Amino acid sequence: GNCTDFHSYFIALARSIGIPARFAIGATIPADRNEGTIKGYHCWAEFLADGRWVPVDISEAWKNPKLADYYFGHNPANRFELTKGRDLVVDPEPQSGPINFLAYPLLEMNGEVIKPETTFTFRRIGA
Repeated sequence: GNCTDFHSYFIALARSIGIPARFAIGATIPADRNEGTIKGYHCWAEFLADGRWVPVDISEAWKNPKLADYYFGHNPANRFELTKGRDLVVDPEPQSGPINFLAYPLLEMNGEVIKPETTFTFRRIGA
């Protein structure tokens, strides 16, 4: 599965035993480049423990088992967050229906979803 699958499953498991958990989505700036584009979104989960939200990135830990302990409790410095949650509520409510999650702009004209081309670019200052 992808990051959405991994973290949706984790959130469901956590909630099933009474642990508050939520979905977060954003992107990661490549650490090995000084400028360029970001290919797509990335998501992770957060769960509530001792009064604070703890990030957990199961999909990255699965891809990089040596960093599994790090991804349980840390977000990398080169990651940014766009939104939290699923089944998002906005006002006015979209005519096209509920918003599952938001990683890209939502544009609707006369009840029809328009998918604008979206590109995230970055450039390190002083690099």
